[in-house]
Amino acid sequence: MRGKDASAYGHALELLRPSGTPLLTAVSRYAEAFKILDGDRILEAAKDFARRNPTKRQPRTVRQVSDELIALKTKRGGSGRYIEDLRNRLDTFSKPSIFSLVSR
Repeated sequence: MRGKDASAYGHALELLRPSGTPLLTAVSRYAEAFKILDGDRILEAAKDFARRNPTKRQPRTVRQVSDELIALKTKRGGSGRYIEDLRNRLDTFSKPSIFSLVSR
């Protein structure tokens, strides 16, 4: 291997060093992702994944999540009967139980 190929190889190894991923593994994963995405859309897919699956999430209570779900379903036009049923079920689910009081 000479010239540009040797330079590209060395640069590729340098780029991969922080990840600890061997060059052959990285190339294999890229080729597989290319097939799955039907083209070179790997960065777009990675950004979308990172947006949908943040590594740091704000802690929330069951009550907060329940309220968010009811608000979302209402906004999306859920029927009144469905929203009321959901509210009743989630209210029951989000109330502290005797078990949570004992474990404090």
